[in-house]
Parts: sequence; C-alpha cells; structure tokens
Amino acid sequence: MTRDARHATTVDLDVAAGVATVTLNGPSTRNALSLATCDALISVIDRVESDQEIGVLILTGAGGTFCSGADRDLLDSAVPLTASAADQLAAVYETFARVHGMCVPTIAAVAGAAVGAGLNLALAADLRIVADDARLISGFSAIGLHPGGGHLSLIADPAGREAAAALAIFGRELRGADAVSHGLAWEAVPEAGVLDRARELAGSAARQPILSRQVTASLRANAGGGDALRKAINLERAAQMLTLLRKGD
Repeated sequence: MTRDARHATTVDLDVAAGVATVTLNGPSTRNALSLATCDALISVIDRVESDQEIGVLILTGAGGTFCSGADRDLLDSAVPLTASAADQLAAVYETFARVHGMCVPTIAAVAGAAVGAGLNLALAADLRIVADDARLISGFSAIGLHPGGGHLSLIADPAGREAAAALAIFGRELRGADAVSHGLAWEAVPEAGVLDRARELAGSAARQPILSRQVTASLRANAGGGDALRKAINLERAAQMLTLLRKGD
C-alpha cells in the first residue's frame, strides 16, 4: 500500500544573500526520493536558475540524514516492471541530470547517510562537504538491482574505477574522511558544522552571481557539457531494467 502523501519527503527552499539552500525533509522515510519529491526538486531548480541574484545552490537533508535513496513505494511499484514504472524511475534520474547541469554551482552538504539514489544526488553536485561520520553507500546490489541514474559514472569520474567497483560491486561503504581521500568529497567536518561550512564556502561565489554562473558554464563545457551524465544514465538503463524484470519472475 502506498504511504500517505503527507509522509513523503518535501523540498524546502530558503534564499539568503545569494545562496539557495534546498532541504529534503522527510522524517519518516529518511528523506527518500519519491516521484513527487523529484518533481518538486526540479521546480525548485527552475526557480533558482531563473533568479539571477542567486549564485550558489546548497543541497542538504533534514533530520541527520542526507537521503536514503528512492522511496520504497517507488521501487516496489517497479516489480513487476511496467512501462509506467520505467518512466517513473527515469523521471527520478532526470533530477540528477538537472542538478549536475545547473547554471549555478552546487554544493551537497551531507550528514548521515547518502544511499543509492541519494548518493547519486550528492555526487551530482559540484562539491561535497561531508560529516566526519557520514556514510556513502551504493546500496543497489544489496537489493539485487543494477545501479541506475549514472551511478557508476558519478563515482568513477571523480574517484576512479577501483572506488566504483568497491562501492557498487563489492558493497563497501565510505565514511566522510575516506570519501575525501578518495576524491568523492572536498572536506569532512563534524556533523554539526556541515551546513555552516557549506554556507561559508558558498559566500564568495554568491557575492558575484553573474560571474559565478559564467565560471560554472565554462566548467560544464570543459567537463563535456550537460549531456555527459544523461549518456551515463542511458548506458545503465537497459541493465537496470533487466534486473527489474528478473525480480518480477
């Protein structure tokens, strides 16, 4: 049975001094991503991109968790796999592509766990500040599912093939300090200081929002443009759909 929509993760937006802080807020699901949550995230992205006075977006989670992954109801509805379920998963993965290609620089402030699709969301940002004890977990293989949403590319691009294998194939997890040493985060700080540190880093870019957007556009172009993650998503899609079909047998 689908949980009451009142318990779905909401998306809260606060804008101050050129910084947009976007908070996933779903206490009962540890900030899991439902289809409605992803729709709300994309609406917020559209709003931020249209406001020329915003120079930075910070993405974080409420309640001591960044994001526990895709909502259980969304995953359950994909078995047995239907065209509608496949489209819903694709809509979730489009969210990562939108974050990855934003016209403003993005910072993920990660406390607690970032699991599966939640890890994708964190890695889609330009920079990550993590808690010392944060947990970065692939999570897909643990539920018998091929990674999706560009997961392998999001890990391997900054951290290399070995790190992608360790997390996605062998089920290892990284703590905050280890994530920094592997190139998956910029800095690890005590949990209570994660958001403050992200805001401190955002400050200089936020003071010059036009320049911030121009430099971000150059960064996107140098990294292969906005289509790079979508290509990775498409590469993983067929294999993930196959594992979903098998789970339905």
